[in-house]
Amino acid sequence: MNAKYLVSEKGQVAAEYLVIFAFLLVVVAVLFGYSFMSLNESISVHKAKDAVLKITSASENIAGLGEGSRTTIQIEMPDNVVSAIARENYVIITLQLASGNSDFVEYGNTIFSWTDLNTGRGIYNLVLEVSDGNITIGS
Repeated sequence: MNAKYLVSEKGQVAAEYLVIFAFLLVVVAVLFGYSFMSLNESISVHKAKDAVLKITSASENIAGLGEGSRTTIQIEMPDNVVSAIARENYVIITLQLASGNSDFVEYGNTIFSWTDLNTGRGIYNLVLEVSDGNITIGS
């Protein structure tokens, strides 16, 4: 065999391995990015569900105690909240997800004074109080 031919063949094999490795690296990067986005959405959904459940549960607890009762709860809002509202007998948080807007609703046995909740990302302390038979929410 010719030494020149052997060196050229080794170089071609190395280049092929490099192309295959680069392709696999791109596939792994795409899968990692998709997984990271899915994880962030899952965390946001969990935070929204937890917030509406906490508000509704706390309102039912203080409503049973009667006029003038109050409690403070802490909720964490995700970063992709479109709107957060307490109206009539429900609390609704709307999130902007990759698939579009999704509403997370929790109904209760109490009546809320109409309230727009904070939509910014973060942890909020909410004061719930029974006033004139309705639940008012303040911060």
